[in-house]
Amino acid sequence: MEPSRFISVLFISPMQLPPQFSQFVSDHRKDDVVKLRLKYHGKEPWMDDAVTHIQSLQKAGKKFIDPATGEDFTPALMLMPLSVEQATAVGIARHHQRMVREGDTILDMTCGLGIDSMMFARVPGVTLTTCELNPVAARAARFNFSSMENVTVIEGDSVEYLRNHDGRFDLIFIDPARRDSGGGRVYNIRQCTPDITAILPLMMSKSDRILIKLSPMIDITQTLRDLGVECRILTVDDRHECKEILVDIDCPRDTPSSVTVINGNKEFGFTPEEEQKATATYATPDDLHPGAWLYEPSPAAMRAAPFHLLSEKFGLKKLHQNTHLYIGHDNHAADLFPGNARKIIDVIELSSSNIKQLAKRYPTLNLAVRNYPSTPEELLKKARIRQGGELKAFAVTTTSGRLLIVCE
Repeated sequence: MEPSRFISVLFISPMQLPPQFSQFVSDHRKDDVVKLRLKYHGKEPWMDDAVTHIQSLQKAGKKFIDPATGEDFTPALMLMPLSVEQATAVGIARHHQRMVREGDTILDMTCGLGIDSMMFARVPGVTLTTCELNPVAARAARFNFSSMENVTVIEGDSVEYLRNHDGRFDLIFIDPARRDSGGGRVYNIRQCTPDITAILPLMMSKSDRILIKLSPMIDITQTLRDLGVECRILTVDDRHECKEILVDIDCPRDTPSSVTVINGNKEFGFTPEEEQKATATYATPDDLHPGAWLYEPSPAAMRAAPFHLLSEKFGLKKLHQNTHLYIGHDNHAADLFPGNARKIIDVIELSSSNIKQLAKRYPTLNLAVRNYPSTPEELLKKARIRQGGELKAFAVTTTSGRLLIVCE
């Protein structure tokens, strides 16, 4: 298929960037972008692009540096600063890369800055086609991938490209836009651009496997209903935050839909039916004491919501139906539990008189609240305690009352 034609807004082809471009970027990488535009606008054909690249670098920070190895995957040319915010961080892209098989033929329908494509293309034997609708981003991608012979950059509508493509791919990856026409965020899969539910039959007819990257705020249950096919949902943590929900569809799939929590090196998988059938055990006052262990689900586990299963599978006691923290007599489950386990050093009833006395015992606390009527800031102010320090504390509602649980 002939790629769509656009009128480029760049003065020169990215393939013709002069040596001065890189030197200018290096010299002014930390400078004020507004002042750079005023001072250098129009002085060279490539100058505005260099300033835009500097603006993108400043937005990116360490986002494109591999946290495990320190390797820098920052694109050599970035011409749309907004794309930096929307781009996949390297830690998450590494996870996507591990889901690719050697020798796969891959279509990335939403190239953007190309971080995911860059990771896919590094897998041995992979042949990658990556599509970008925006002409400015597409030209930057051609420059960034110019040294990779196994990558083809298509400028145009990826849905039309796929519709007219005669062959099949081993894998199709798509990260749909999650903003409406007014720039507001959307959280329903049908509201993304493109609408995944509308093009899913086409994708399934052209590929053996589909990966869909979605917002971490999307409703998992509703997404499963909207997709209408059996799939695996992955909720993925990165640096103490749920970064994405990933849909993995095999064509065809003969097993029921499932959910997998990815928490560092730990994975916890389950089916919605297993969670519905699971029974949680609840903690009594006798279970809450110094020396016991408090288990806190990771952000990805909180999004996946296997709240009864976490109690049943790991032999832990839940604090309350709506307090998603768990008590264990020891740390036996810490290596497999999708989250953190901390040893309890103090348990205090949060009565008015006790709150007034807290500062004498704990002048600083790293405080969080779970199913508690006050914010951390409100409780700290009331107790005259400063936020911080090495001790982690949770103000919680349990089946027997409201407590402050202090952990190492």
